[in-house]
Amino acid sequence: MTSVDSTSGSSPRILQSAVAVVAWIGASLTGLTAILTACGYVVVHTYLATLGVPRSVYDAKPAEYVVAGGNFLAGLIPLAFASIPALFVYAWWLVVIVVATVAVARWRKWQSATRMYAAALLYYIWISLVLVHLTSGPLPWLLPRSSTTTYGLFVLVLLCTAGLPAAGEPRDMPTRYSSRYRRSLLPLIILIVVSVILLPYLRGMYATVRPRPQLVPLGEDALYLQQLTNCGAECRWSLVDMGETSSILRQEPGGAIYVLPTAKLKTFRLEQPKTP
Repeated sequence: MTSVDSTSGSSPRILQSAVAVVAWIGASLTGLTAILTACGYVVVHTYLATLGVPRSVYDAKPAEYVVAGGNFLAGLIPLAFASIPALFVYAWWLVVIVVATVAVARWRKWQSATRMYAAALLYYIWISLVLVHLTSGPLPWLLPRSSTTTYGLFVLVLLCTAGLPAAGEPRDMPTRYSSRYRRSLLPLIILIVVSVILLPYLRGMYATVRPRPQLVPLGEDALYLQQLTNCGAECRWSLVDMGETSSILRQEPGGAIYVLPTAKLKTFRLEQPKTP
């Protein structure tokens, strides 16, 4: 009798599975890196745009954008949780409207599709008010004056709203209502996608709270900056950003922005800004 090696057929399957896992990890890392780079790029350059620094003047390395994007995404969840008290203090009217809408929906026995359309309408009104508050002028009777607090509320409401489509189709829904329910999700999903796209832009433009450390030049750095700006010891410098190739300094007083080669800054001391 001849024996058959049972492991000979399993080895190719194990190898194929290992290759598939490696390929999946590689594709996931590539996609994650692309997302982090895009988010970091938008956050950094929208923030620098508020300081008057155009994109063509300052450009960081891809790794620096990945770090900025990682900091942005990692801060969303803590920011949302920290904004829960502000939801009841500043946006209590939104809570009242949502609770009243839910009560009416239960009383009138709205269908699931009707509830999704109502949620999309309320969320559209919320997005519009936040954008008007941030871009056109404050609405202190509706939202907090602090743009950072408003951004935190925006993230919190977005995360809560994103769970509605994820809840799925009710199991007891008749088949004839199923397609209508899926169509009713489309407006809400579009608004959620638009909100996600707006997140890094709003963060960089209106909600970037970045205490700038004071840069105290020493030795050759002090002489270099003095010759460059004709400003002596009375000038103070705040460090806006320091990349691998370029650095951005803000001169105080005056607020002038300087983009310098990082290689020129060799000897300096960083001091934390003094809080009043």
